Amino acid sequence: MSADLLQSLRGELGGLAKLLGARATAERKPPLLGLPDHDGSLSALLYGRAGQFDTLPFPNMEWWWNTVEVEVESGARYFLLTNVHSFGTMAGPPVTCGTLAVFDVRSGQRWGLRSLGSVSGDRSCVYRAPGWLLQRLDPQAQSFSSDLQRAAEALKVNAAELARASEQGCYVASIALPELEVQLYFEQRATALYGDASTPGWYDNNPGGRLPCWASYRSRFEIPRGRVRLGSPGSRVQHVNGGNARFDHQSVHWSTRDNGLPSPPALLEQLLNRPKWVWYHGRINERLNVMAYQIWNVNTRLKTKLAAAIADEATGALVRLGSGDMSFRFPRTTGPLSAPVDTELSLTVREGCPGVPAGSYQLRFHYDDAIDWTVDYAAGRALVFRAQEAFCSLSGRTPLGPANGTGTQEVLDLGALKPAGTLR
Repeated sequence: MSADLLQSLRGELGGLAKLLGARATAERKPPLLGLPDHDGSLSALLYGRAGQFDTLPFPNMEWWWNTVEVEVESGARYFLLTNVHSFGTMAGPPVTCGTLAVFDVRSGQRWGLRSLGSVSGDRSCVYRAPGWLLQRLDPQAQSFSSDLQRAAEALKVNAAELARASEQGCYVASIALPELEVQLYFEQRATALYGDASTPGWYDNNPGGRLPCWASYRSRFEIPRGRVRLGSPGSRVQHVNGGNARFDHQSVHWSTRDNGLPSPPALLEQLLNRPKWVWYHGRINERLNVMAYQIWNVNTRLKTKLAAAIADEATGALVRLGSGDMSFRFPRTTGPLSAPVDTELSLTVREGCPGVPAGSYQLRFHYDDAIDWTVDYAAGRALVFRAQEAFCSLSGRTPLGPANGTGTQEVLDLGALKPAGTLR
């Protein structure tokens, strides 16, 4: 090959790299500048035909998740997770799976079920599978009247009571299977939009990297009501006496449709990426909610994101915190996913708001490593990814005084995939 031809090829490749690099390093902005005021599918809004949830670019995902603490009439305390998770595929419509995990806080007994179904793209985000109905009752949805009637029949709850509980939205979890039955509805209160300060509702989870990873993040605080039967059909039905819950609606946008073609260095970064994160939610003094997480690349050990927020669950007033105003201390780890034990979280609120005063928040998440457990979340038809969950008690101090409460710790490794087995 002549020197002139070699030089020409180098120039062409350099020009292509610059072009691709320009696309990858263009202004970083989320797929939507503002989130809609409802929890219908963002994927249907962004990619579907006429708002239908029929397209989800690979490897994007979207999910609707509840973390629930309840005390029942027998005095037992249960921690529940419900999740509807949709995954983009390389060809064809998205694959959507449901997960239910139940944990007896005092005895350590646990139950877990997964299903394969479908979710609607509208405001109600209805998930259906044999024996499963999960959805949000939204008074602004066109189908609200029929949604309300169907949920009242499934839950065996008076429709007028369910309508009252739905004034600000209400999430329904109706799962009736031989192994267990969960008939719960979660009355929703204030809403919190987490995210970076410049993009409320959106986080860029790879701010220091070449390729953006946008994630939407909204929470609605809830009061759980209803009943559960854990075990065979002859087992005792237990009614909920009290508790609290939180509904999260999130989506992750990794696709080229959202971010453009990656430059060669960005593509290499993406191929080397195996995201893992620790995530915390704490409820302090029955009023303040703290969310914090850390993401890192298992392969390179580089930390890619550190973020937190504190919200007043009654009003939705919220303070967002970045890496400069927070730190984790992980004294020791345990379990297959290296779950931290007795994590200490330090937060500094420089500018407070009504309900969330400025100052130092020092929190400790305690849990007994004998009672954590691993939940398998379906990642499509053939695989599951694993998350280690732990129910935590909280202690510490805030500008308002001593802090006490309960919380959740989750350690998730998207690279820890295994065969799914049978999905219902």
